[in-house]
Amino acid sequence: MHLMQADTNTTRVPQQKRDRTDYDHRHFVNLISAIVLLSVGIAITWTMLAIDRYEANERCLASGRRECVQIYTPPRTMQTLMTPR
Repeated sequence: MHLMQADTNTTRVPQQKRDRTDYDHRHFVNLISAIVLLSVGIAITWTMLAIDRYEANERCLASGRRECVQIYTPPRTMQTLMTPR
């Protein structure tokens, strides 16, 4: 019969596994993903606002109004300087 012997060497420290995670790379990837998500959010917001302005102009024109879109003109002083004499 085999008797199991207890380990009598008490000075032995169990080896810990080395952490092989590359935290610098992980932080960089998280930063890039946050920038991409923020950019997508800004693009979606801008698109939704552009669609809303377009639909507001469509509703205004469909109601028969004429002053739906503001036409930008130069200030009065610029018009007098630009007219030929």
